[in-house]
Amino acid sequence: MRTEGLLRFLSVRLNEFLQRFAHALDPARRELLWQLVPGILASGSLRLSEIARTQITSPSRLSAMEKHLSIQLASRHWDHRPLGETLVADQAAEVRENTVLAIDFSEIVKVYGQKLEFLDRVSDRSDPYKPVRPGYWLFQVYRVDPADQVAPLWTNGR
Repeated sequence: MRTEGLLRFLSVRLNEFLQRFAHALDPARRELLWQLVPGILASGSLRLSEIARTQITSPSRLSAMEKHLSIQLASRHWDHRPLGETLVADQAAEVRENTVLAIDFSEIVKVYGQKLEFLDRVSDRSDPYKPVRPGYWLFQVYRVDPADQVAPLWTNGR
């Protein structure tokens, strides 16, 4: 079947991709990465319950898997920085002298945000009157390759 062949191909490519970043994590976080990424892709969602549904064989295991993912993500030992640094280094290695870099200064407005951590005052550029509202400033750099594929190089929200 063509579908089975495509699924096998995609599975191999996903494994190759994750293998490039897994070395930056300890074994417990590596296992979490191998559960989360395929779960996110299969479910099309960032909700733990949806991700957990892709990882279980019996509906009775849903609650336990959701709790497992939640505990792992909330762990004080979880540090996403090595993963991000590895991703940036991987993408930066592809930058050449003629590589197009897209730089984006933007903002995220949190209209109802009052007590969020690091909340700043930003000008809402999507509104024609440009009111100043609570929010976060963003600075993002993307690499655009010859096939017009866009890959993140740097994202810093403040």
